[in-house]
Parts: sequence; structure tokens; C-alpha cells
Amino acid sequence: GAIGYSATHSEGHYHGVELKPKNWKIQPMAIDEALSNYFSDTGRFPPGTVELDCALLMRNIEHEWEGRPDLWS
Repeated sequence: GAIGYSATHSEGHYHGVELKPKNWKIQPMAIDEALSNYFSDTGRFPPGTVELDCALLMRNIEHEWEGRPDLWS
């Protein structure tokens, strides 16, 4: 999706941001390994409930970033 969250200095607090591309150009990427402290937390996500399905790369596109509501976990 176009909405993502960035960690802040406060634990459990993430800034929301939305990517608004003017054009769309992606390349698939091969994944050897992916690690995430957030998604690996079995207290939030029991084993088997989260799975990485793909990785896509965008380069050199015209875009804007727009703020979205923050996330608190």
C-alpha cells in the first residue's frame, strides 16, 4: 500500500505517511531474508499470521509525501 509508518523516539508511536506517485514504475526484487522487530513480535502477531509476499523497488519517479494519522501500538 501507499501508506507507511516510521518509528519515532517514543516506543509504540509511529508517524504516518502516504506516498503519492505522479507516475508508477516498479521492479521486482528477490528476497533472501527479511527482518522486522515489529512484525516478529509474537505478542502482536501470533506465528503464521504475518508473511512477506513480495518486494518492489521504485526509483526516479515524480512523487509527493503526505502526512497521515500516527499509529500507536
